[in-house]
Amino acid sequence: MASFDSVVIDESQIGAIFEDLQLILHSLCLGTDELAKHLAVISQEDIEQICHFNSSKVEPIQKCVHYAIEKQVQLSSVAEAICSWDGSLTYSELDALAARLAHRLRIMGVGPDTFIVFNFEKSLWAVVAIFAILKAGAVCVPVDPSYPRSRKEQIARQTKVTVVITSSSQRESCTGLTALVVSIDEAFVKTLPQLAQPVWDDMLPHHPVYIIPSSGTTGEPKLSVWAHSNVRSSVAAHRKAMYFGAGRRRVLQFSAYVFNVSVREILTTLVWGGCIYIPSDNDRLNDISAFIQSKAVDWAFFTPTFASQVNPDAVPSLKTLVLGGERVTQENIDRWSNRVQLMLTYGPSKCCIYSSLNEVSIGVPKPENLGRPIGSAMWITALGNPDRLVSPGIIGEILNEGLIVGRGYLNDPARTSASFITSPLWARNSANSKSRRFYMTGDLGRLNHDGTITFVWRKDSQIKLRGQRLEIGVIEFQLGKLRVILNK
Repeated sequence: MASFDSVVIDESQIGAIFEDLQLILHSLCLGTDELAKHLAVISQEDIEQICHFNSSKVEPIQKCVHYAIEKQVQLSSVAEAICSWDGSLTYSELDALAARLAHRLRIMGVGPDTFIVFNFEKSLWAVVAIFAILKAGAVCVPVDPSYPRSRKEQIARQTKVTVVITSSSQRESCTGLTALVVSIDEAFVKTLPQLAQPVWDDMLPHHPVYIIPSSGTTGEPKLSVWAHSNVRSSVAAHRKAMYFGAGRRRVLQFSAYVFNVSVREILTTLVWGGCIYIPSDNDRLNDISAFIQSKAVDWAFFTPTFASQVNPDAVPSLKTLVLGGERVTQENIDRWSNRVQLMLTYGPSKCCIYSSLNEVSIGVPKPENLGRPIGSAMWITALGNPDRLVSPGIIGEILNEGLIVGRGYLNDPARTSASFITSPLWARNSANSKSRRFYMTGDLGRLNHDGTITFVWRKDSQIKLRGQRLEIGVIEFQLGKLRVILNK
């Protein structure tokens, strides 16, 4: 018999705890000389169940991202690709402009494994620049116009950037980051020669395509690297799960370019033939509801904090709302679940776009439930010991495995090897010698008996602020520098 509070823990978890206790007692009764910390604490039945939950296979797509967009250009040449506050473009127009800019970038010496910083406010020219960078085979390195000069310099230094692409209004803020700063607008692009579609055969799926910056404990940003194959496989995996196959979705491009979801808003939309709707920065910050309704936007991603500020009655065109980037609240679910297809997502920026998804149905309120993996496998391992799986219901660290796991941190092998591991003990199979790669998220969770995962907390001092991860160590580092200055 067990006495427990069903609000805190359900009956299935209590059963799992008793099964684990029985397993430990059985091991002790065998008279083993093993230390207690080495005793088996997970049954074979639990291992088989966990493997079953992660048995869905997603075929890797070993192709470059821009080829998929170019294929969509052939299928939807006259369809609208971008509807922005500063203009609109069809798929053929977008492709032609990006090809002209890509050719210019190649002349500047850009190619695979070269990095291009782009610094734009919300604009159709930002999307043109991103597509051109991909066509040229280079790596997109987004910086935000709000970044202080010092952070832009740090990113430029870490990436050894060769070219900066920016808007005319942002050119001055980028001057000096590198020798080549190109400001993009309609007048500039019209000066570029109209050429036949350029074809370069030196781009491969393993080449890097995107850098996602995040905070580092010493003040230096951590730069997560995604390859073409990461993005292409992820785009394929979350298409069906997010109802992106039926009709042309009208997608809001709301997220900042440095936020990993912006890649989904832009590239997934173009790969699957939707239209990207781009508000001005003023509309984005002050009247996004009016923009959504005026453009009949039907798909959007918000952080839970922002979603709580939007009135569902003001956006009746919205059909799908995805929440992520920070903890979802019950208020979010109550506000939106009976108005839209509400989806809760989870995805560290070190893995390409989404790791899991929970489609919330009416009357099933579980704001902390991350749902099930999409395009990946998710495992829970013992705290401080990734070589040991834990039973369902037991809190441990979430590990991601699969096509979406990125390449690691740029020019930082020590940090990469600490977070990206290969074939822990439980993942080794003598019948399959293929190496398996995992990302240790630092997030704590537990596996539920229906195969979903519940988020618990972080194992370190990271926090979320407006959807962005922050390291407490960064704040401490900067305050320490300030104290030194003040003491002088």
